[in-house]
Amino acid sequence: MRFHAKWIPSVLTASLFLFVFLLSMTVITPAGASAAVLNADEQQMVNLVNQARNAAGLPALTCDATLSGLAKIKAQDMAANSYFNNISPTYGSAFDMMSKAGIQYRYAGENLVKASSVSSAYNALMFAGGHRANMLSTNFDRIGVGIITQGYYKVVVQMFTGGQKTTTVSQAPTAPSQTAAGLNADEQAMFDLVNQERAKAGLKPLEIDITLVKVARLKAQDMIDRGYFSHTSPIYGSPFDMMKTYGVQYSYAGENLAGAPTVQGAHTSLMNSSGHRANILNANYTRVGIGVVSGGPYGKAFVQMFIKPISTKPSSPQEPAQPQEPSPPQEPAQPQEPSPPQEPAQPQEPSPPQEPAQPQEPSPLQEPAQPQEPSPPQEPTQPQTPEPAPDTSGLNADEQAMFNLVNQERYKAGLRPLQADMTLVKVARLKAQDMIDRGYFGHTSPIYGSPFDMMKTYGVQYSYAGENLAGAPTVQSAHTSLMNSSGHRANILNANYTRVGIGVVSGGPYGKAFVQMFTG
Repeated sequence: MRFHAKWIPSVLTASLFLFVFLLSMTVITPAGASAAVLNADEQQMVNLVNQARNAAGLPALTCDATLSGLAKIKAQDMAANSYFNNISPTYGSAFDMMSKAGIQYRYAGENLVKASSVSSAYNALMFAGGHRANMLSTNFDRIGVGIITQGYYKVVVQMFTGGQKTTTVSQAPTAPSQTAAGLNADEQAMFDLVNQERAKAGLKPLEIDITLVKVARLKAQDMIDRGYFSHTSPIYGSPFDMMKTYGVQYSYAGENLAGAPTVQGAHTSLMNSSGHRANILNANYTRVGIGVVSGGPYGKAFVQMFIKPISTKPSSPQEPAQPQEPSPPQEPAQPQEPSPPQEPAQPQEPSPPQEPAQPQEPSPLQEPAQPQEPSPPQEPTQPQTPEPAPDTSGLNADEQAMFNLVNQERYKAGLRPLQADMTLVKVARLKAQDMIDRGYFGHTSPIYGSPFDMMKTYGVQYSYAGENLAGAPTVQSAHTSLMNSSGHRANILNANYTRVGIGVVSGGPYGKAFVQMFTG
């Protein structure tokens, strides 16, 4: 197996069975400690790095809990939002994340890699001069490692600091004094800020729902205890799953997440994010549960859960901002995912998940045939000759309507139309029906696996592939919601894709399930 290295700033790809992405960043500027709780993969990576340092006659790096927490959040954000870059659309740079978490340093750096195993990731990093330099730098004395498994790959983030001690905003959970309606002081303050924003917008104030408050606190504590930042809990599932488990009935529902040291910082970050702001100012919602728990890398975890209780008089479903995971976190006070990520005060998940109109998963999954860093965007070529009308026989009326809308958007952007691929259509219908039958909304089916697993199972070969999901009562509302989401819009307008399969199946909580599968 031969490796070919090229800096873009730096990308490393490996042939045959190993695909590796790499990025390296180091800076001398404006450092945290306490034992980190690592999973087996993360501990293996730390051991490999320190073995290499020992062989080079260098002191071992201390594994830092706060840095490892940030590295896990960054790895999860990349996995959820399908990007590979030192700059997160959610959290900014590694240095922004460190600053928001209160880490002071003289030197700092970050390595990123995506590979099939920890050992292959480590070997790829050591093979690249810039990444090797970070791991063997005499300036660094601390390391944080986060590793998330995504399909066949492991997304690995290493964060390094050196030069100064760390001051973190993390603290042991406390029991704030209780105030009105059973809320603690932070929850009351955030509740007041939310209703002040609604008053400015001419909307009715939300009422506190104590059951939702308890569910929101449970979610906030779970994120701190398990070291994740996402709309989907590994234990409790989605916010909608949690609501149903605890007997909350609704016709509309949504969730906002934030991580920040203060209520004001978290609130400002949420209001500066269009998806989260849309939840706060959604006229459909009448009740809210707010949970604020101290702890985690950003100081406090904030969860807002919104609902409109089920009414005896049915109302027409509307599109929520888009239940997308992790929207990105924003300033310290705003590490918000999603999200995603969405999803710290900005770990805000990819846009907040909302039900019903559109439960759209965290930014759409994409799997480039050669996982390499995206090349700089280029102007789409204008088709010089009319394209032959694609064969769409075999599509049902909803699928045909959505197919037409997708190609209209591509035409406006100067892109070639997609061709309908009937094998992909069948796979997309199967996925839509599976989501309805099994009551989930996600890119990964408990039966069929990821969309890429499904494509391979049914003989679909591709260099590039992606998937969009939506739930809505009509084709137009599903399409509008997808186009209003940057990640889903990027799939629809991706110049790498040439074929699409659209599956639309009636049923489920939103009326219809929509699946778009793209290949190129």
